[in-house]
Amino acid sequence: MTRLVGLMAFALFLSGCLSHSRMPASNRYTASFEHKTEDIFQYSAVPLNPQFSDLSEEDNRHYQVQRMVFSSFGDNGQEGNLVTADFHKSTRSGAQPLVIVLPIWGTYTFPSVRMVGTLRKKSRGRMNVLRIHGPEPIYKWSNMEQAESAQAFAEEVAEGTERVRNTVIDLRRLLDWAQDQPGIDSDRVALIGFSMGAVVSSIAISNEPRFSRSVLVMGGANPSEIFAHCDGKLGDTREVVSERFGWDRTRYQETVAEVLEFGNVMNYAGRVDPRGVLMIEAGKDDCMPESSRRALWEAMGQPARITLNYGHKMSFMAMTNFGLNLLPRQVYRFLRNNL
Repeated sequence: MTRLVGLMAFALFLSGCLSHSRMPASNRYTASFEHKTEDIFQYSAVPLNPQFSDLSEEDNRHYQVQRMVFSSFGDNGQEGNLVTADFHKSTRSGAQPLVIVLPIWGTYTFPSVRMVGTLRKKSRGRMNVLRIHGPEPIYKWSNMEQAESAQAFAEEVAEGTERVRNTVIDLRRLLDWAQDQPGIDSDRVALIGFSMGAVVSSIAISNEPRFSRSVLVMGGANPSEIFAHCDGKLGDTREVVSERFGWDRTRYQETVAEVLEFGNVMNYAGRVDPRGVLMIEAGKDDCMPESSRRALWEAMGQPARITLNYGHKMSFMAMTNFGLNLLPRQVYRFLRNNL
């Protein structure tokens, strides 16, 4: 009994720190936007030809689940340059919207798995859900740390940014596939990204108007700022490289800025209808600087925004029972009301 009371008290404390902070209505939905796709994200329309295998252990009366695998447009950093996803296909009659959930490549699977669980439970088949796997990082941190020259380091960063490009193209190719699926309403497709996934999502929706809705969770713009300030693996890599080459933080940021440039959503600002976007940010984020988060909000046309008053990792507690599942519930509510 004492333990239960303690857990309840902790949950109430945490929920009080996960406050909502939406921008006033007068500041929202005011930006003009123009749909456009940058040349670097264009591609020849080649069928995906995905391979499917059953995941019947995850089936229920609302969903049939299949593992989906297809070849990436290019180097995507994953084994065999393959895109692997779990497709939770609605058993309801008629075409249902599609929600694509991106991974945090090379790190935690919990956010995307938890999000899919919430969408399945709450929608009861009123949404098709596709969760993309990402066991390997897009930016190869170990290779960057081992670079023997500044040029070699910059080339490793550039290769990671090229993988971002290929991933965005793969998302566009997935939409081509979705248009041919009778059970998918391809006019209603949403994209959800967490952290690195939110960075990729923001670029994708800025270059692909067929994404009608998007949720960006703890993302940011100006990736050179993120590289220069983020803790965790990015911070470890920065320390190793900076010590080797005698760089301060400013020099490090300047070095990565140019090779990260086409992965900066600020280049594509004003192309998204802000009414179709929800931003969820960490108010005390130790990975995405405040200037980076604000720049993303501006690039998206000042959409609705919710602030969780914690750091980057701790804010993911809002996806747990301790955090009263606040984050996934807000995401589902946004999609239910807008998709």
